[in-house]
Amino acid sequence: MRALVYYGARDIRVSEVEKPEPGKGDVLIRVIACGICGSDVHGYLGITGRRIPPMIMGHEFTGIVADTGEDVNDISKGDRVTVYPTRFCGSCSFCKTGLTNLCINRTVLGVMDVNGAMAEYVVVPKNTIIKLPNNIDPIQGTMLEPLGVVYRAVKNAPNILNNSVLIAGAGTIGLLLLQLVKLAGANPVIVTDINESRLDIAKKLGADIVLDPEREDIKDALSKLNIDGVDVAFEAVGAESSVNQVLNSVKNRGTSILIGNSQRDITVNMQNIVTRELKIFGSYTYTIEEFKATMDVINRIDTESIISKVISLEESPRVFEELAQKSSNLLKVVIRLD
Repeated sequence: MRALVYYGARDIRVSEVEKPEPGKGDVLIRVIACGICGSDVHGYLGITGRRIPPMIMGHEFTGIVADTGEDVNDISKGDRVTVYPTRFCGSCSFCKTGLTNLCINRTVLGVMDVNGAMAEYVVVPKNTIIKLPNNIDPIQGTMLEPLGVVYRAVKNAPNILNNSVLIAGAGTIGLLLLQLVKLAGANPVIVTDINESRLDIAKKLGADIVLDPEREDIKDALSKLNIDGVDVAFEAVGAESSVNQVLNSVKNRGTSILIGNSQRDITVNMQNIVTRELKIFGSYTYTIEEFKATMDVINRIDTESIISKVISLEESPRVFEELAQKSSNLLKVVIRLD
């Protein structure tokens, strides 16, 4: 089968590889479409250590069941599906309380050495299969995974209704955050980014204020709103500058929710955190139940404005390199394989 294989930093090629076979309790999926995540781009650049070559990336995907292994009874060939990309044990203390995202035995499709869905076929455990409703098309369905990330973060955030929210980063996650917090009744919503075209999209999607933090002072913008700081701030980049941006933007006792997971070590002002009694939470992916819940939300979200282009597998190496450029205006790119 054809697959997009990661061989090392900035070396990703369409190659012929052996088609996987489903084992006991497994399902073979013919992939229709797979989104390129920001973490895939970081993996392509070789800067996170979370891609071990040679391997196949990809965890945001939809497909059709092509075959099933032994002990798979409630899934049939031809079913349209998406997949919860975290393989979880179901028996650890976190799984037993529903926190499958924190399973101590978890592995993730397309991460480390686990082959993912940037290929014609992929094998997954049956307990990660979720049938795709008819009202969600396969390209739109690739957005369920990033929407799950956002759904968990917003669900667990305090003080959204009628309160001020700042979102640092207007990439895919930031733009989905914007739409969900607006649905949750946030007012006003401020979005920051250094990319003007992304800020334009944020404005189109309902941001009350958009700012480039390299050119505009956030504190000045907040003072014009007659507020000392926002109630809740989301960090959707994973960089030291944007983490400190959200910590400095929240009011005393405000809440910062950190979603970005790129830069491993950062420096923060502990006196700022302690003396202002700031609340800081990490938000990591989503549980399988939260992933299922996105099915009821996605059609209230504008995903077309976020998907920049749909490409073929053969175009993927060139587009990965384009996505890796800081000057790129691409947001979500989806690889179509059918």
